[in-house]
Order: sequence, then C-alpha cells, then structure tokens
Amino acid sequence: MHIPTKESVDSAACTLPCYWNQGRFLQDRMLHAEVNVQPYGYCAERVTYTMNGDDVINTTIIVCCLVIMMLIRKTRRYLSAETHDFFLPTLQKNLQGTATAIERIMPLFLIIILGITGSILFYYYRQSILDTRMPGNNPPHLLILACTGCIYAYFLIRHVMYTFVNWVFFDKIYRQQWYKASSYVLYLETLALMPVTLICLYLDLTPVYPLAVAAIMLILAKILVIIKTYQIFFPKFYGILHLLSYLCALEAIPILALWGIMNGIADAMTV
Repeated sequence: MHIPTKESVDSAACTLPCYWNQGRFLQDRMLHAEVNVQPYGYCAERVTYTMNGDDVINTTIIVCCLVIMMLIRKTRRYLSAETHDFFLPTLQKNLQGTATAIERIMPLFLIIILGITGSILFYYYRQSILDTRMPGNNPPHLLILACTGCIYAYFLIRHVMYTFVNWVFFDKIYRQQWYKASSYVLYLETLALMPVTLICLYLDLTPVYPLAVAAIMLILAKILVIIKTYQIFFPKFYGILHLLSYLCALEAIPILALWGIMNGIADAMTV
C-alpha cells in the first residue's frame, strides 16, 4: 500500500485550487486528493408550480365554499321564492320590505366570490390552454389579484351604467324587478362556477372540458339576463331593436373590455 509522504501531498496541493491549501486534513495521511470520486444521484430540479399545491389558493377556495354554504343556509327560503318568481313571475307582488339584511348584502358576497373564482379560472385557462406561466416558476398571486380587481371594477362600472340608464328610461317598479332578477342570475353564476373551479383545481381532467362547461354556464346566464330584460323593459315586438342596443352598450362592450384588459395584464406578467 502506497502511503503518500508530506512532499507528495505538498506537490499535489500545488496543483489544486487555493482552498485545498486551507483544508483541515491536508497534512493527514488519510487524505487522498488524487482520488476522483463521482457523486451518485441526479441533480435536483424545482417542482413545477401547481395551483392545487398552493396554500394561499386552497385557503381562499375553502373560505369561498364556506361563505356560499352560509349564504345558502341563511337565504334558502328567499332564494326558493326568487326561483319561483324568476321562472313563473306573478303580476301582483310587493317588492318592498321582503328582503332581510343578509339578503340585501348577498349580491356583494356573490361578486366577491365570483371575482376570485373567475380570476382563478382565467389563470387556469392561460396555464393549461395557452401554456403561459409566471417567470421563475413563481406563484401567480399577483396576477390573480390584478385580475380579481379588474372583475370587481367591471361589476362596479356595470352597476353604475345600469343604474343610470334604468333610472333615466324606466319606472321604479321595473327597475326593482330587474335588480332582483339580475341578483338571482348572479347567484346562479356563482353557484355554477364554484364546482367547475374545484374540478379544474383538484381533478386531473382534460382542461378543455371544465373550461367549456364554465363558458356554457356564463353564456346561459347572459341568455337569462337577456330574456328577463326583454320581459321587463321591452315587452313589445318593436322593442327588440332597443334591447339589442341596450345590451350592446351595457353587456357586450364592458365584458369585451374586461377580457382584453385581463389578457393584456397576463401577457405582461407571464412568459
């Protein structure tokens, strides 16, 4: 067995990087700096980001589900009556003094939940269909927050526009009927999109199908809005032209603007 001498170790150390000269065991006879040891295993790689493994998104979804269950429990009788009045409207109905405090603020909770689920579904669409991700495999919290703010701004601007136009052209009783119908459609949208969001996040399905279901739900909700708007504001046949201009100004243009702004923000923040 060859035992390296001090001179051989010193000559070998001259050919090594400078930090070898500072080694604690340089003068030890057990040191064999000439031995080439190959490491075992593979280089570590960062795990690809997934939304179902994000604690922030999971906590937010759980809170939204709890809020929806609370709203259903507190307003089930009111919503049952609204379902009957929406599909089988009665001519004589007292529209004032029938809603409690939780029923009056229910649309606000629904808009909050719809904004969160809509922004999550939007990023899921960008990630699964367009294959765009955040740079550096970072979580998309900032993008989802920005899209949620855009959705809230859309609902606020839409509410202001509807309130002003309806106040100018229509009577109070018709405005109240339309407000109750739009709140009910908003409730249906939120209730329908929450299961779709859960399917997209936690089930390993082809992303086209749940996204197509979400799109169909939104289209059906808009169809219900069109039908109720026609029944309340434009019952005459010649009111179809007024209805088209009304919906183009207050429905089509704001939602197209929202889609364009959200895609512009996503293009700027993703790769």
